[in-house]
Amino acid sequence: MEILNFGIIVVPILITLILTAYVLLLSMFGSTLKDFCTSESGIDLHKKLNSGFAANLTISILSLVGVFIGTFIAKMEFSSDYANIINQIAYAIYVLLVSYPIFSLFGITIDLFNVGQVTRIK
Repeated sequence: MEILNFGIIVVPILITLILTAYVLLLSMFGSTLKDFCTSESGIDLHKKLNSGFAANLTISILSLVGVFIGTFIAKMEFSSDYANIINQIAYAIYVLLVSYPIFSLFGITIDLFNVGQVTRIK
């Protein structure tokens, strides 16, 4: 339950950070990106940024839903002969879903700096 409570606290914060980074990207570099998107490489960069943020946001929301479902199931306190195996599989999926948004913040930060450099050069 402590691990699930950690996810309930951390994942919404990560979703907020991802949305904040996207809003920051669009607000600070929106007009410059508009000018930059006239070339094929600019359009590709913009598409990659949008798809990267969409993927991060989708996985973060899935992890939040998974944490809520896991918490609900854990509170039901089922008993089974296979409880250890089920718990290990659920723990592995949970760690994957919660750790992905955490590590994706590094990629988002790199994307923000890359866009800042590209738009500054232009």
